Amino acid sequence: MLSQERFEANLRFFQSRFPALYPRLTQGSTLAKPIVENGVLVDADLGSGRLYKEDGHRLGQEQARMFLAAPARSGYRSVEGITGDSIVSRRFHQGMVEGLAALGVRQLNTAPYGQVGFAFVFGVGLGYHLPVLAEELEVDHLVVVEAVDEFLRLSLQAIDWVALHGTLSARGAKLHLVVSPDPATLSQGINAIVDNVGEMFLDGCYIYRHYPYWPLDQAYHRLLDDIPTRLVSRGYYEDERKMVRHAAANLHKFPHYLIRGNFRRRYDTPAFIVAAGPSVDEAIDYLRQWQNHGIIFCAGTTLQVLVKAGIIPDYHVELENVAATRELCMHIVEQRPDLFPNKRFDGVKMIASVTVNPMVPPLFDEHYFFFRDSVTSTHSFGEGVKLVDGVGPSISNTCVSLAARLGFETMYLFGVDCGWRDGRTHHSKDTIYYTLDGHKRERFEGAYSSPGNFGGTIQADTVLTWTRDMIEQKIERYRLKVFNCSDGAFIRGSTPKLAETLSFNGPGIDKPAVFKRIRDESEHFAAGAFLAGHDMARYPREVDLLRDDFVAFMAQCRRDNVDFRQFSARITDFHREGYLGPYRHIFPLYQGSLLGFSKAASYFLTRIDDEPAIRAGLELFFRLYEDLHLEMLDEGRTMFAEAQAMVEDGIEPWWADGLPRVPGTTY
Repeated sequence: MLSQERFEANLRFFQSRFPALYPRLTQGSTLAKPIVENGVLVDADLGSGRLYKEDGHRLGQEQARMFLAAPARSGYRSVEGITGDSIVSRRFHQGMVEGLAALGVRQLNTAPYGQVGFAFVFGVGLGYHLPVLAEELEVDHLVVVEAVDEFLRLSLQAIDWVALHGTLSARGAKLHLVVSPDPATLSQGINAIVDNVGEMFLDGCYIYRHYPYWPLDQAYHRLLDDIPTRLVSRGYYEDERKMVRHAAANLHKFPHYLIRGNFRRRYDTPAFIVAAGPSVDEAIDYLRQWQNHGIIFCAGTTLQVLVKAGIIPDYHVELENVAATRELCMHIVEQRPDLFPNKRFDGVKMIASVTVNPMVPPLFDEHYFFFRDSVTSTHSFGEGVKLVDGVGPSISNTCVSLAARLGFETMYLFGVDCGWRDGRTHHSKDTIYYTLDGHKRERFEGAYSSPGNFGGTIQADTVLTWTRDMIEQKIERYRLKVFNCSDGAFIRGSTPKLAETLSFNGPGIDKPAVFKRIRDESEHFAAGAFLAGHDMARYPREVDLLRDDFVAFMAQCRRDNVDFRQFSARITDFHREGYLGPYRHIFPLYQGSLLGFSKAASYFLTRIDDEPAIRAGLELFFRLYEDLHLEMLDEGRTMFAEAQAMVEDGIEPWWADGLPRVPGTTY
């Protein structure tokens, strides 16, 4: 006989601790029949078969013990990738490596020692594995994921959830439950927990799979894909600095129209979104045939493809902030002197993030700027302006986002392949990846696959897979009518359409009228006018405030003799408060390094098991961390003071020309 007392105690526990789940445990229908042997719930009859097909009590405990003997974990394998294009990140990494070597630390463990942040358990079933894991795993957060309400309900008769919670609480750990039949909802629930706790604590996490089931499998794979991205720093100091400089220069130097993130009234004119995927080469003749029947949005490097075909795009869209964009543009105009005798794109309108390199706008007739999400320049100069969010990670997605906001409901996609069929044919043959030395790529490699728009399988990397996801979300969220003429990945919500089947009635649309409408609905600013209304003095002042708080923060950490895990929790809170506090307009300039260096330090400091070396390594980290950030804070203050002088006194700083000056970097 199963214990009714335990079942009722478990129900009360869920009512108290997980009130949103409680109604689902008491009101749902019961289809699975419990199988009891000797008073123990050992399996469940699902109608079409049994859950375990053997003694689930024994199986669950044995499975957990086997996992503990050889646990599946995720985290850093190395942190050399943090260096990238960032000189200051290279200095930090080199300082840690050389400093630890000087302390005698020459080899690190493959995984962190001791307590880690998370254990993710996919599947409850009857739950017999959970008490074993809760007892043995040294974690701060046990995240249990289930897709079937009924299994969770059965577990109330099998295990003591109250005792399980008590085991965790006794050592300060916390139990989380994410329950949904929808894999996207499961992933969102997991992400919300990680966001609340802090991404830094993912390093070394345990990942346990109890039983195979499609929603759980999807959420599991999404977590595995997300962890490497979450462990790296988002943005780095020099890139954010570059974007602040570019934004200040562009807004001050060039007359422009501002595209706000609001959605404008829709009209019937279709937008042709043209990207540089390999299939655009097969569709280019049809695009040329019907070019007067839609407004052509050209995505970045696709400009070369269109110009070679004699197609002048209506709007050229740029998201990149690098000086190489100008190099690409000059490469294109020099190929078609018949179309561009003035060595600029006469007749072409440019839509770009305010962070575009300042050498690029002079090449176009008309400039439209927008503020993108998640960059310092938007926090600094875009206050009060509705930003255009979700524009990354590639320009094809940027085009969709912008076209939707400008009032285009119907879109045709060309070359928006979001992948490739053959890694050697990864872009249009008429792009810099095949035509310009220094940019040529013989082959692309991808770890992801998806169904093709016209059948078959498409390979992709992380960026293109993410791009496809973003476009799918926009189609649904913005209620777009999208016809996908690209022979690439199938994009959910779009209608596959072969380019050769395109057909439009009439002579074409009145493009000048469309241009006028977009122009009239966009606020115009003369050169210098946008920033003239800003309190430019607040930016150096805010850097001073952040510098004072940062110095005090580091001093308090030393006084309290914190260990690295305690420091990680404190810097996570400092980071969150930075976006809300008195220096919120400049704080994102430093957020990448404040968290990024801490994440990298986790790789070094949690894989040492010698206590004296750990303390010495922590002091090494503190010294590097503080010294480098004080350098960045002082330089940032100078940059904002120079921007102030440019706006208020007309003194243009050396960086306003956009020229790269540091060899081997993009700045």
